Amino acid sequence: MAAIRLFDITSKLPSKAWSPNVWKTRYILNYKNLPYETTWVEYPDIASTCLKIGASPTTRAGKYTLPVIQDTNTGAVISDSWNIVEYLESTYPPANPEHSLIPPGTRGLQLAFLSAFRTQLRALWPIAIPQEVAILTPRSEEYFRKTREEFLKPENLKEEMVRGHWNQLERDLGVVDSWIRKEDIFVMGGGRATYPDFVVAALMIWCRTLWGRESGEWGERIAKWHGGRWGRLVEKLQEYEKIV
Repeated sequence: MAAIRLFDITSKLPSKAWSPNVWKTRYILNYKNLPYETTWVEYPDIASTCLKIGASPTTRAGKYTLPVIQDTNTGAVISDSWNIVEYLESTYPPANPEHSLIPPGTRGLQLAFLSAFRTQLRALWPIAIPQEVAILTPRSEEYFRKTREEFLKPENLKEEMVRGHWNQLERDLGVVDSWIRKEDIFVMGGGRATYPDFVVAALMIWCRTLWGRESGEWGERIAKWHGGRWGRLVEKLQEYEKIV
């Protein structure tokens, strides 16, 4: 089997990987043990790269985003995280049905969870997006600053506003925690991961990457909130963090 190409946004980090949306797909490729290789793309080159390989835009406004995969085994080019996991599940189904990431009858429930989960992250963007500036390459940083000016205005970075966002994020993630039984580490229970778990973990890896493993923001806040649920989830899925 030939390696699947995964398109990701580059950075100055040794591992380069940081994008939470691409982490969703990288997790799945590793979980399914599919051979793949990463093609690193600068922010301002995303649209031209997608057009070159025939990837579809991912918004109604025609915007191109990553992740995108190019499967040379089938000729398929798939964009959007959800489309990608559905494609990988149907094209490379697990030998054991119990390892399915979208078990029969759960598609609607998973999409509902993912939609609701996004609404609980509104306080994260104002504090996380400014952190991205420090890890991007010069070309990507320049583009990033131009397209996210609102988040980078000095008045939006004042200490009291940042503190308010952290407090709100803890409350909002507490709502997500309340959706899951305390004895379960995974969203759907049953002692095994399904696609929503990798989506949540991808956001947590993003936070861990932006602030650092040993930072107070990650180690003393997010990872320990709500009985340590978020830190334990990332640890549980650690074997699927391979970057190639």
